[in-house]
Amino acid sequence: MVGPDVSPMHMAALMARKDCPVVAVIERDGDTTRLIGAVTADILLEHFVGGS
Repeated sequence: MVGPDVSPMHMAALMARKDCPVVAVIERDGDTTRLIGAVTADILLEHFVGGS
């Protein structure tokens, strides 16, 4: 899990380290944690390669 301000490079490193193709993006507000989305390896690869 990562926060919404994490860089794409940090997400890629986390995916590689955990051998997991998905990273959950969460937002914390006090004691509340909310899932705001997910980034897949495919979407991240498109970001780096400049896919359509």
